[in-house]
Amino acid sequence: MTEGMTAAEFGQIITGVTGVLLLGLSGYGVANLRYRVPGTGWFVALTLAGVVWCLGYTVEKSQTLVEGFMDSARIEYLGLAFVAPFWLLLSLSWTEHPLARSWWFRISLLGLAFLVLVVVWTNPWHHWWYVAIVPTGRVGFARFQPGPLYYFVASLYIFSFVFSSVLLILRRRVVPLFRKKAAVILVANFFPFAFALAFQFGIRPQGLDPTIFSLVPAFAVLGWGLFRHEFIRIVPIAREVVVESLDQAVLVHDAQGRLVDHNTAARPLVSQLEGSVRAVTAPRGELKLTLGEGVRDFRYRRSRILGPGDQVQGTVTILTDVTEEKRLLEELAHQARHDALTGVANRRHFEEQALGEITRADRHGSTLALVLFDLDHFKAINDNFGHQAGDKVLRSVVEIVSGRLRMYDLLARVGGEEFAVLMPETNPVEAREAAERWREALGGAPQALPGGVVQVTASFGVATLDHLPQSLPDDPRIRLDALLGLADKALYRAKTDGRNRVC
Repeated sequence: MTEGMTAAEFGQIITGVTGVLLLGLSGYGVANLRYRVPGTGWFVALTLAGVVWCLGYTVEKSQTLVEGFMDSARIEYLGLAFVAPFWLLLSLSWTEHPLARSWWFRISLLGLAFLVLVVVWTNPWHHWWYVAIVPTGRVGFARFQPGPLYYFVASLYIFSFVFSSVLLILRRRVVPLFRKKAAVILVANFFPFAFALAFQFGIRPQGLDPTIFSLVPAFAVLGWGLFRHEFIRIVPIAREVVVESLDQAVLVHDAQGRLVDHNTAARPLVSQLEGSVRAVTAPRGELKLTLGEGVRDFRYRRSRILGPGDQVQGTVTILTDVTEEKRLLEELAHQARHDALTGVANRRHFEEQALGEITRADRHGSTLALVLFDLDHFKAINDNFGHQAGDKVLRSVVEIVSGRLRMYDLLARVGGEEFAVLMPETNPVEAREAAERWREALGGAPQALPGGVVQVTASFGVATLDHLPQSLPDDPRIRLDALLGLADKALYRAKTDGRNRVC
């Protein structure tokens, strides 16, 4: 307040400036009504109510007579009666609280506001709101003696800010999406609550009502939230693209990469998805995320959100959980490469790996061993004990041999009771020693079958790249066939020489 300025004039200037600012915010809200963001209509209504309140207070500060004060109060309450209800509905709508969509809740709040308005306008007939209005002699100031309804409604309005704050805090905990909005409104809530409480306790600097001045900091915070986080712009544009009922998770980011919305399907995942989704830059691709139940695979597709003038307002990312799909594909791929009974590689996968290893060995000038082995008298096991017993023996043989392989050796079932082992970087002596260990391990592990105990033995044939003729072409397929032929001949010798031996 400058020197020579009266308190009434100061109040008029402050409320006049506040009213102009609120009118500007109202215009911004009206311009964005087309986006259909929850709460935008209540924001416009709240700012207009604040404008009318400021207008009435400005008129009040120029009055000297009882009738003038009563008329200015009627103008003030055209806005003041609705400020608390509109504020509560705005708070709940911006955070999409279920109460904001409740018609009985809206009607109750607005009905209370209209009741206050009627009581104030008809006050000279019953004096329920003001018992008396006594001018103080200073321009713009009078003592308003409250009536029986005044304190009751004032308490309800103060309680509405407390109620709004509690709901926002609870909402903020449950739905991470609304944390920024809830935080902004909570801070803004503090000012009207604290200033109204101060007024009720008689704190009135220079006789001015501090409650109306709470609009300045409160709407400054709301305005910051609007322009800094674009509360009423980005969400509705995205909502035109996003269908809430989609099974896929949908995340909406603004132009700065901040998460501003998500659909119901994304709600349980948003805290885990947020950082990973924001980090990707490609318009489509796959993500592997660690969630509460373990690692999940997602396929994502990202689209730009265009606003007026094709300006990029943000992005919409749609994520589809393809964990089960990938699991099934991997299972099918595994089945295509592995023997269903024993779980080791099948002949096709074995040959694919062998071709690659032969190519690598030839390129680097190293060697490679191939060991074929066949169970001795296996047909007799099937005939005497049944095929289920035979299957058990095959699985047991795989378990015994697998436990004695190096991590880069490959065991495969290439026939009924015939197996092959691919041993990269292994010379003939090392291959024969390994085969001898497997033979001894099999012979030292009798198989307990339903009809008795069986001693299982096997015959082994060993061949290496060193055994191939120098004149053989470099074609890996030809070299593999030749290697298989050598190993098969060695296996045949082991069988004809009495079985249970390595050749």
